[in-house]
Amino acid sequence: MRKEKSFPAILAILILPGLLLASCALGSAHRDATTGSYEEAEETAMMPEESKRARRDSDDAPVADKQQERMVIYEAGLKNSVNEIEPALQKARSIVEGYKGYLEKQQVNKESTSAFLLIRVPVTHFTDALADLSKIGTVVHRNIKADDITREFADLSQRLENRKQLLDRLYEILKKTTETKQKIRILNEIARLNKEVESMQARRDYMAKKAAFSTIEITFVAQAKMSVNQGSAIPWIRSLRPDRRTLNEAPAFEFALPDGFLDYSDQYGSSGDYIYASPDGVQIRAATIDNNPKADASYFERALQYERGRYPEKVLSSSRSGNRVILTTPQQVGYDRAFYTIVLFVDGDDLHVIEVFYPNEEIYNKQKKVVEPAIQSIQPKSAFIRFIEGIL
Repeated sequence: MRKEKSFPAILAILILPGLLLASCALGSAHRDATTGSYEEAEETAMMPEESKRARRDSDDAPVADKQQERMVIYEAGLKNSVNEIEPALQKARSIVEGYKGYLEKQQVNKESTSAFLLIRVPVTHFTDALADLSKIGTVVHRNIKADDITREFADLSQRLENRKQLLDRLYEILKKTTETKQKIRILNEIARLNKEVESMQARRDYMAKKAAFSTIEITFVAQAKMSVNQGSAIPWIRSLRPDRRTLNEAPAFEFALPDGFLDYSDQYGSSGDYIYASPDGVQIRAATIDNNPKADASYFERALQYERGRYPEKVLSSSRSGNRVILTTPQQVGYDRAFYTIVLFVDGDDLHVIEVFYPNEEIYNKQKKVVEPAIQSIQPKSAFIRFIEGIL
């Protein structure tokens, strides 16, 4: 007569294969933790059977046979020679905005003789954007690079999916495990796999972004001026810049400190860039230069309008009263739309110049109410009066 098997023996027969499978899987995971890599057999050992079949199917079929959309990273570099930096920057920003791109980085050297832009545009507009940017000034150097990452991206995506399936399987085993040591080993392996998943996901996102938005690096270099540009007879007007001092002569007049401003006149003659400044960034500069070529206020008004009219932003306001001329124009400085006011006083053989820089529109609307009355009250002394005062 056949002897019946006891219940514990039957239970052992049922549980033993599962324990052996879990032990093998954990042993493989433990070995992988020391090497930092997975063999394909070890990856699939802990997957559900349907996942194993999917993995085998994926490995057997080349990526190119899956009708996957091509992923190409486009990069280009331009070096353009331009007349002036600021108008070139304005045009470049306008082109980028028109193609729904964005400016990732901008660098302009202190003398504004060169500038560097790192631009991102949708890959569908890469060719058109590059063609338009090439029309700014004259291209002196250009390079284009295309890197097909279709297979690399697909391979990374597959390996990322495998890691996620391994994690799912480990979580299932963890739920069924009661032994403390085994739980610790599983949790350690889960932590390691999570780091791998995070790293792969970050890399995958980076590749997808690079493929979606092409990269264009463009450097603008200003041409060296051997003579005054055609149409301009006054080089010092052409050299005026809203964000820095270009006239080094000291002012031969005084005017009241606007309310809320700080006085930097003691430093202005040596190293200072402004005579008065406000805590919110408004800067006032002043200088007295020779009236050369000797001309009246109407002549300088036309000269200012011509020079400032060359910039993309239209002149905001321009007026002349007697021997005074005042002109205000918006001016792109970095990422901000600044405002720049130039005031000229014709005083015989002298020309008195005041420049006011407002860092943005909000500050301009607020502070011009304080600055303009102070400027309008200025009465420069004539050369004769200054001569008499010098004798006395």
